Amino acid sequence: MVLPFSFSVEARANSVEAIIKMAIERQSPAKGGGTGGGPGNPDQSLQRTSNFLKETITELQKTKWPTTQEAWKLTYVVLTVIFVLGIYMGLLDFAMTTLVAKFSLIK
Repeated sequence: MVLPFSFSVEARANSVEAIIKMAIERQSPAKGGGTGGGPGNPDQSLQRTSNFLKETITELQKTKWPTTQEAWKLTYVVLTVIFVLGIYMGLLDFAMTTLVAKFSLIK
């Protein structure tokens, strides 16, 4: 079987190794003799925090939020399921308590 693209196992292994290497380099402490446990450069921390907040806002803007009507429908579904399960658990508890009281040797 011939695939419409050529992507050998070696090329895939090399790309995975490259991705892992990049991830390790990103996580390693900044060069300059730091131990990696301290706060680091305040400018760098501020920049990283700023980037994180920008990316978070971007992702939240991509999110499809439910309409008010959809939110209320889902709320009713959750409350109904909780109510039904509560009744089921109550009946199960009553039945088991009755059985234990009926067949218990200790009175």
